[in-house]
Amino acid sequence: MDAGGWAERTNPDRPELRTRVFLEGMHRLGLQAANVSSRDLRHGAEFLRWASDSLGIGLVSANLRLRGAPLVRPYVLQSLDLGGKTIRVGIAGVTGDLPGYEDAWPDSLPLEIGDPFAAAREMLATLESQSDVQILLAALPTDDLERLSQELPGWDLLICGTGDLREAPPVGFSPAVLSPGTKGKFLGWVTLRIASETVAIVEAEVSQLDSKVPDDPDFAAWVEAAKKRLGSQPTAVLAAPSVPAHP
Repeated sequence: MDAGGWAERTNPDRPELRTRVFLEGMHRLGLQAANVSSRDLRHGAEFLRWASDSLGIGLVSANLRLRGAPLVRPYVLQSLDLGGKTIRVGIAGVTGDLPGYEDAWPDSLPLEIGDPFAAAREMLATLESQSDVQILLAALPTDDLERLSQELPGWDLLICGTGDLREAPPVGFSPAVLSPGTKGKFLGWVTLRIASETVAIVEAEVSQLDSKVPDDPDFAAWVEAAKKRLGSQPTAVLAAPSVPAHP
């Protein structure tokens, strides 16, 4: 899962291509669901469609709307078989409104960013009856997520996508806020125990991915090929967005 902020925004050299390569790499690592933050809107609607259709990544956002309809799916449901039992996981996404995307969404594509707290409340009510574990991917400051977790304790895990880095949440009953930083420099993970109608955190860690963690040879080879691709390919220009990325 990715909580948002995956679009390239600091390097002006072919940012769309860099975002494509990043998402391709994350998909190879098993990325299945990604929140669309306001920062991820800067490449336009066609880019979102490519990420969803070509890579099969489940893009989610509960508070992004285009012409009054959801820009992407508000949530996704995934099933995991653990110990002979099927666990249903509901994953929703919300974002705050940060500038920088406006040029990709002209007046012909009227985009609306709704209240993330209200959207999270609505999604929780929707998911509680359909899933055993509820996860919120949120491009919101960690302090806001902490407050949201107190107001809506039904969310079991809230993952921050703004790049804030915090220590792992304490062991105990949910909800828990996980904020593992950004740019792949840290790995955040939690182990959950599901019993009856309660979810407990039995282990949690935020680990730095430094030289002590050996590279996977196959993926390291893919990274080197991606670097060559970025170094040699001409500037890629996507077509101007003309249609929304419908669910």
